[in-house]
Amino acid sequence: MSRVDTALATLFAKYTLDAWPVDPRRIAQLLDITIVEQPAVPDVRVMLLRKEGQTVIGVNTAHSPATQRLAIAHSIGHHQLHRGRPLFLDTDQRPLLNPPPPAIPTDREEAEANRYALGLLAPESLLRKEARQAEADTAAELVTRLARRFDLTERAMACHLMHHGIVTDPGDTSPTL
Repeated sequence: MSRVDTALATLFAKYTLDAWPVDPRRIAQLLDITIVEQPAVPDVRVMLLRKEGQTVIGVNTAHSPATQRLAIAHSIGHHQLHRGRPLFLDTDQRPLLNPPPPAIPTDREEAEANRYALGLLAPESLLRKEARQAEADTAAELVTRLARRFDLTERAMACHLMHHGIVTDPGDTSPTL
């Protein structure tokens, strides 16, 4: 079991999460994380700040609600998995920074936080169940339906479905058998 799977299992065991879509703002509240929501420059999605025993997630309200949900869940992932850092900043500019400043997480940390966020918002067992029950004729249609069901962006859902081997080409519009 990976660190991400262990952290999610611990969270699910501690808190009863039985209604989807999950509200990441509620999860943050349960974890004693303050959420600050306000518009910011477009390339900033979210930041996590830990200082003097308090944790704050600042989310950019200029982004879509689905992007905000994913950004908050992603920051919760950093909070749960990467405890040594006081600051995480998620921007579109990250790939251009070499080497990254201390606030910019490593690729491994980003991958873990992304897996955590998607596992929190659409747990694999529920994702597989919903995929089996979805009335979708193509992979592209399945991505769209499940993105709506879990209140995620289609891009995030496509990545999640590919990670779990449910689809191989999320843009495929060929009929499924």
